[in-house]
Amino acid sequence: SPLSMLCTVDTRATSAEFLEGMHHTHPIIAPDRPNPDFVEPWTYLAALDSAYDSAPPHAETSTAADELDLRPMRERLSTEARVAGLTEYQIQSLVLAATEIVANALHHAGTIATIKTWAEESRFCCEISDKGPGIGDPIAIYQPPAPAGGRCGLWLARTFSDELLIASSDAGTAVLIAYSRR
Repeated sequence: SPLSMLCTVDTRATSAEFLEGMHHTHPIIAPDRPNPDFVEPWTYLAALDSAYDSAPPHAETSTAADELDLRPMRERLSTEARVAGLTEYQIQSLVLAATEIVANALHHAGTIATIKTWAEESRFCCEISDKGPGIGDPIAIYQPPAPAGGRCGLWLARTFSDELLIASSDAGTAVLIAYSRR
């Protein structure tokens, strides 16, 4: 039998941005009225992910061509994140997330990964890009991996990031992971 759920939200105390997103992600509006503005989850998520700007020109840039480049990348990320004021937990989370994304680029895209980092006033950002074919399923980052193991890199990266956005095109894929600067 189908699952029914009622979402209750105090619209007086909720941001307009949240309410807009909620409106597009609920197929039925109480009581049992179809929502004409509902957007399928994969379409909604793809639109969100494509909404970020690429790294600024002043971003620190390095590349990873194989697994031997992962250790220096981790060291560089740790140093830059520490200088930017991230907590030790955030630094470890960043290193884990970036390692998973770079490993995915090397393994699945089969291309060199470009890693760019920069600090903004309120967050520290890391963009990892490649020239591969892209990620076919934008919902994959929100679903835990199957118990058999493997195929969990993007999910882990999402789980350990404050923000994760993906932009895929014919030119390749870019993944932005960001952490709030506290």
